[in-house]
Amino acid sequence: MRYVLDTNVFLSYGLSSRTDHFEISEALDQAAEQGKVFLVVPQIVAEAWNVMTRPIEINGAGRSPFEAHSLITGLLFAFPLLPDPPELTVRWLELAALHNVRGRQVHDARLAALVGFHGLDGIVTNNADDFKRFGIRSLRPSEI
Repeated sequence: MRYVLDTNVFLSYGLSSRTDHFEISEALDQAAEQGKVFLVVPQIVAEAWNVMTRPIEINGAGRSPFEAHSLITGLLFAFPLLPDPPELTVRWLELAALHNVRGRQVHDARLAALVGFHGLDGIVTNNADDFKRFGIRSLRPSEI
């Protein structure tokens, strides 16, 4: 089974300072031992950079660009990067219109489009309810 990681899970795996780091690391490591594969997509890398370099006062990690680069590059050795297919924008537009997507929900719709495009089994996220409307399987780390 192959799953894409949402940004919150990707970063919690890599940042020991996050409160759910150990829980997420253990869940993903155990699932990987059972043959499950976890992947990331370019959007997750960009979102992770955003969170890493944003000030702590506004819900970021307060890290330097050098630190963000180092952490994300290291995580990409653990979680392979899938490319964005050329047809992604068309599929995303269809999902956004079909599901009345507004504002920040565009990011979730884009991830849902990628899951479908790559034929993945779902997404691992701390916000599983955000993806249900798109008809993709969304699991919390404790559920994998």
